[in-house]
Amino acid sequence: MSLVETDWLENNKDKVKIIDCSWHMPQTKRNGFEEYKTQHIPESIFFDLDDNSDKNTNLPHMLVNKNEWEKIVSKMGIKNEDMTFKFIFFINPVDKKAPYPCFFAL
Repeated sequence: MSLVETDWLENNKDKVKIIDCSWHMPQTKRNGFEEYKTQHIPESIFFDLDDNSDKNTNLPHMLVNKNEWEKIVSKMGIKNEDMTFKFIFFINPVDKKAPYPCFFAL
């Protein structure tokens, strides 16, 4: 996994798939998908962590089995040869109210 600069991503976004995995702790009363619908990187794909987690365990956000994962990824339009990026917002350490994005190449 590699961290890339936002400028690099802007210049290469036609060559990659960006996956928005925004998820918030329940007490924040925020909804990643609702926020995605109103504001997201153009052509990004939303990945719902709750919907795509293993439902056969009482542990939160566990990865599904290989066959289920392949179905999820295929349904999102991602192929083996695609370069993908996971998109996460972190809290800015300087201005704790202002989040900043991080992009990880998978």
